[in-house]
Amino acid sequence: MRTTVALLVSIVGFFFAPALVAQEAKLVGHWEGAIVLAAAEQEADVVVDFNRAGGLVKGQLGFPLTADGVHEVGDLVVKGSHVSFSVRDKDGVISLFDGGLSPDGASVRGTMKESGRPIPFTLRRVSTGPAREVSTYKLLGDGIQLKSAFNGDVGKTRILLVLNPGSFSSKMAMRVVQRYVMDQINDPNLRVYVVWMAPDMPDVVKVVRQSASLAKDPRVTHFWSTDRSLANVFDPMLASYQPVSNPCLLFAPEKSWTATPPLPDRVRQSFKVGAKISSKPGQKLNGVELAADVQSLLATKKGR
Repeated sequence: MRTTVALLVSIVGFFFAPALVAQEAKLVGHWEGAIVLAAAEQEADVVVDFNRAGGLVKGQLGFPLTADGVHEVGDLVVKGSHVSFSVRDKDGVISLFDGGLSPDGASVRGTMKESGRPIPFTLRRVSTGPAREVSTYKLLGDGIQLKSAFNGDVGKTRILLVLNPGSFSSKMAMRVVQRYVMDQINDPNLRVYVVWMAPDMPDVVKVVRQSASLAKDPRVTHFWSTDRSLANVFDPMLASYQPVSNPCLLFAPEKSWTATPPLPDRVRQSFKVGAKISSKPGQKLNGVELAADVQSLLATKKGR
């Protein structure tokens, strides 16, 4: 009897295994998305690659903001439109993804759970191409290169971000600008300057380049510095907004940088996840609201 049962099990497995693989094959490809802690404000990027390997479908998942490498996908199950899988990070934390595949097979939406806490996530299938190399430029203490770039773009709406390449919240702020502004507003009259204020350490260039790769739009210029005195350049711009964290400054097209830097037309900022300090009304770095600010400033040039 035991032999008969084992034979039946093997036969069932023989017929159903290819069907299961065919279901999982729906996911083969490159996927990008975000875990949404707070929509348009705190979104942690996630990247997944599913590939056929030895007759099976396997996946690797990475969290670009943490730069902790890739994690093997486990427990992959695809039944109809339902998709679920898990990953374990180097500290043993397990992230469980459970969602639904869209009818066109182009996106997955659902919930990720860590330590029992549910967090929404989205993934979309993305065609991959040659990776664009992002250049970074070291600033002098007086920020003269930034001033030159700013004045060279008079007539364009400009955004200036002052961020820390080692800060998770700073990198998340960078992605909010990329996702909600640069990806959504295809206007050549928009420029972004990012100043990465980095600690003086042996691998600082590598760290800065990793952070700069979060925003590859050609309209974004990445500067960096380990000179803390450079912060004095931004003090006049931010004097009315202290304390400030991950500042995002907007400038109208007609603004120029003379002997003193211009006052921004709008300042938004973000804080660390879970921070007790919150942004003042109208200053929160919200991607949707920031995009509206940018569109308003772009319209001032077009209306002339």
